[in-house]
Amino acid sequence: MIGLTDSDILTHWALVPPLEVEPIATGTNNRSFLVKSGMHFCVLKWYRNVGNLERLRFEHKLLGALAAARLPFAVPTPLPTRTGDTTVEITHDRDVSRFALFQHIPGRAAAFGSSVETRRCGEALAILDQVLDALTLESTVPIPETFGDLSSIHPSVPDPRAAIEKVFREQALATALARIVKLAGERWQSCTSDWNAQLIHGDFYPTNTMMDSGEVSGILDFEFSGTGYRAMDFTIGLAAFSTKSWDDGCSWPLVESFAQGYLRRTPLAEEDLATVPILLLTREVTSLIHWLGRKEHGLTTVDDLHARARRLLSLDRWLEAHQTRLVDRLTRIACP
Repeated sequence: MIGLTDSDILTHWALVPPLEVEPIATGTNNRSFLVKSGMHFCVLKWYRNVGNLERLRFEHKLLGALAAARLPFAVPTPLPTRTGDTTVEITHDRDVSRFALFQHIPGRAAAFGSSVETRRCGEALAILDQVLDALTLESTVPIPETFGDLSSIHPSVPDPRAAIEKVFREQALATALARIVKLAGERWQSCTSDWNAQLIHGDFYPTNTMMDSGEVSGILDFEFSGTGYRAMDFTIGLAAFSTKSWDDGCSWPLVESFAQGYLRRTPLAEEDLATVPILLLTREVTSLIHWLGRKEHGLTTVDDLHARARRLLSLDRWLEAHQTRLVDRLTRIACP
């Protein structure tokens, strides 16, 4: 493991040696490891993508509040270090890494393509959003914004258009991407100007949802949580559970399964559902800007950014052909 040894773990957390540490297949932003200490299992998370310590502290405060909210599924619970903190900084060869240890949540990641599990996950997100809406955190904890001003998505990308032109040298491609970014920013401001904000998860994917015995046993990865809109949380989950590639379109049965699970537990107004196409576009634009920022720090490649740009262009084409059908289906589910 890079940056942390068994000795480091035992120095900072009250675990029983010897330790068994194995990598867990995780997402692209951070890495996780399963740690066995005696008969006890926990998960060590290596934060490779959180330079802002305030955001990390917010995440852990939020998780603590959710753990006390009696949800029907678990969320990651940070385990305190020997000094009572929930994160540890380790420096090796001038490289600073940040780690946290969490209680292990049993189960496996939700299966993409299963209508039954997709509906269960939609319902779980609806329950989570209800609780997040009612949650009150202490005022001393700064709450980050999840989506909104595109110039504030990543501190290294204050001007998205300039960043696009710097990376994408083909003029036609850069122009097409800049057009979509501008469109998304304008329409986002228009459709959300009078919405009520709340806390949202912000990254609800099958890989972030644990299943056990046919039920959702846990929801993971709250690192992108913050102030946002319930319709956006729904939209992120809807896309994540119904498509892997916009070139291939989406699975309409999976769209309906996720929407039924969510909307029949936590309804959204028809006018909110009508904005799902622009929310989809805003989500992909935000992701591209985020990864442009990672490129500035050597955390991704130009080839990867081109793949993400193609995904955004594919979504734009798909929406042009199918957005009316999408909104009609969602409206029928919400208002049977």
